[in-house]
Amino acid sequence: MKGERHVGGEIRVLSNLIKRCMDDGMPPETTGMQGWIIGFLHRNEDRDMFQRDVEAEFNIRRSTATGILQLMEKNRLSSAGACCL
Repeated sequence: MKGERHVGGEIRVLSNLIKRCMDDGMPPETTGMQGWIIGFLHRNEDRDMFQRDVEAEFNIRRSTATGILQLMEKNRLSSAGACCL
């Protein structure tokens, strides 16, 4: 059993590496999810975006999306005009 690799452990290591790479390019007060949402909004800047689009893209509940988007607006990472709340 020694030296045997477990998928769960490997996924955890990969997750940590991805998080570190994402965090390197973001302001310290920005979370990973906020970064993903900013990227999503940027990629879709040519069309009207609504909170339900964010919910569908990231498979999150309305209450979660509301909290994230309100915090982003409070921290001036987004505005209600950029994504309707």
